[in-house]
Amino acid sequence: MKKMFKISAVLIAITAAISGYMFLNPVPESFMPHWIFPLIAFICLLILIGAERGPKPKQRERGFGVILYGVPLLAIAFQLHYLAAAADIAVMKSELVPILGLHIFLAAVGNYVTTSKSLLSGLPTPWNMRSELSWRKSHRFAGFGLVFVAFISAIATVIEGRYNHNVLGSLMLALGVIFVIYNWWVWRTDPARGPLHGRR
Repeated sequence: MKKMFKISAVLIAITAAISGYMFLNPVPESFMPHWIFPLIAFICLLILIGAERGPKPKQRERGFGVILYGVPLLAIAFQLHYLAAAADIAVMKSELVPILGLHIFLAAVGNYVTTSKSLLSGLPTPWNMRSELSWRKSHRFAGFGLVFVAFISAIATVIEGRYNHNVLGSLMLALGVIFVIYNWWVWRTDPARGPLHGRR
């Protein structure tokens, strides 16, 4: 795990260096300020370091690598897109490159969430926090749902030839609502569920 942290730190240092260059040589920013990318990656690294130093789950977080490598690599892809657009470099100039990278990352995260075992890798709700069955089933559903959402949004992006944030945003919102309803329903049907209030 320590090796993964070191590699992630190197990748984040690269994003920070690119961001430093863009402070000195401003370029057009089409998605978000360039300095946000290394900041997000660094925060993710700190969270995972804290999780590693804290109580260990029975099964190690297999998705650490997805976040540790995926976030800074995605950040680099977006930063290179900014630089390429300013330098008129055809391959990375297209916004499809970083956006499709985002969809690949979301699909990888979705695949990881299907085996979610701890708070770090899951979405706690009042219901799935009181039912192991709800936690397991709802996160498996959400994981496959995220893969599906990433696939559909990626197809829409390729067909349109540009990123349509409405497609991804709407699908993510729908998935979130269905996820909450589904984990409530599983909690309700679980004989071993815990009560929402007070003692059982």
